[in-house]
Amino acid sequence: MEASTNVRYILADNRNSRFLAWLRYFLAQDLKQINNWAQALSNYPDNETEVHWEGTQRRRLVWAQREKYVKRLEQEFENIGVNRGDEIWPNSITRRFEAIGESISYRTAYARMSSQTHADAEDTISYFSFKALGDEQLLTQMSLETLAFSEYLVHYGAHFYLEALARYSVVFADSTAEKIRKESAFIITQVETIGNEWGW
Repeated sequence: MEASTNVRYILADNRNSRFLAWLRYFLAQDLKQINNWAQALSNYPDNETEVHWEGTQRRRLVWAQREKYVKRLEQEFENIGVNRGDEIWPNSITRRFEAIGESISYRTAYARMSSQTHADAEDTISYFSFKALGDEQLLTQMSLETLAFSEYLVHYGAHFYLEALARYSVVFADSTAEKIRKESAFIITQVETIGNEWGW
């Protein structure tokens, strides 16, 4: 969903400037990671740091080439008058969801996807609670609901992807946008069906 949100955010307004802001943001975050990696070496024995130090230097070389390429892109965009230059990429995914009118999706589907991906404690707490109660029926119910919710999230993610694809088609005058939106609407009916079956 985050990739689809990024595409929709870029296409929503000043797409060339936002695209360049996205590239600059990546470079800034990548350099920060490289510097943090190098700084962490001070906590390691000398006999373990050499290979990591060489790794950081290779990453810096790659970073420098990427920065050079992005600067060239910026200049080319400026030459044709499509780079505002002052565009800042929102470092919070929340702001990107808000900018495309999807705040509720962020607070619901995206938050739950993130929770599942990062193995938050919700399901573990439920499992321990039901196990302590000795209620096998509730444990079975929880297992089935977990599977249904996984299906629900896959459908919702596909819907978000298709919405981004439809927006792309509209922006670049592709004739497939209407067909894509029909497919997206069909997926939403599947999402609603699963939600209704489980009372979500």
